[in-house]
Amino acid sequence: MNTDKLPEIDPTAPGMKIALKMLRRAIQLEAQRVKEPDYIFGESEERAMLYLHGGGFYLPAQAYSLRLAEKYAKELDCTVFMPEYPLIPDAGADGIFNFCIEEYKRMRVKYPKLIVYGESAGGALALGICLYARDNGIPQPDGVMLIYPALDDRTDAEMPEAAWTARANRLMWTAYLRNAPPEMVKYLAPMRHEDFSGLPVTYVEAAELDILCTEALQCAHRLGTEANMIRGAKHMFDAEAPLSFTQETIDKRIGFAENIYISDKKAP
Repeated sequence: MNTDKLPEIDPTAPGMKIALKMLRRAIQLEAQRVKEPDYIFGESEERAMLYLHGGGFYLPAQAYSLRLAEKYAKELDCTVFMPEYPLIPDAGADGIFNFCIEEYKRMRVKYPKLIVYGESAGGALALGICLYARDNGIPQPDGVMLIYPALDDRTDAEMPEAAWTARANRLMWTAYLRNAPPEMVKYLAPMRHEDFSGLPVTYVEAAELDILCTEALQCAHRLGTEANMIRGAKHMFDAEAPLSFTQETIDKRIGFAENIYISDKKAP
């Protein structure tokens, strides 16, 4: 599959014009539409990764995420599944989250070793899935990877050099959580959950020049792990391959995932 050239998303689609204008400016990436309902890279029947892409819950999978998924599948000899979950404004948080939960449960049954990977908004889905699984007696993943994750709707930090702005963050969370069932908010915005105990081993990555940096560090602290702080990095820095620290960071992610796959330790 050639993921280098994907057509642009249609900005005239209902409810998308304003959201796309804001998000394009905020993340400094060209929005691109994918043509398939989901993506699968690799053919392993043992190792798998559920890759929950970012995009503020507004955008489908971007080309850079697809390239990363393809690289992970090759380097880790695993199957990477990236579902195109429903998006706002057509779907609410409950519908988006339930869709991802069902995809997770399907993969948990199918694959002996499973990592849940979430970038940006996908980080909220990834951590929320783990908390929901633990609270509801569903087997958890063997590992979790949170990449510059959006985890807390209460974050309102300002940072002049940030690629993802406080305004964009507020708009995203307001749209996502609108009409969300109150009992589900602690899973949808997982930093609101009071109990982070009993979760799988987790890799947390924080970009230094990102308004989401603090909540990533707080998440790592609550999990009892050390965040991988990427100095000089902005939100979605890994979309820009020429950056000197991008490949080093991706290698660290691959190293973490490989350790999960070769470990004999069972998921909690």
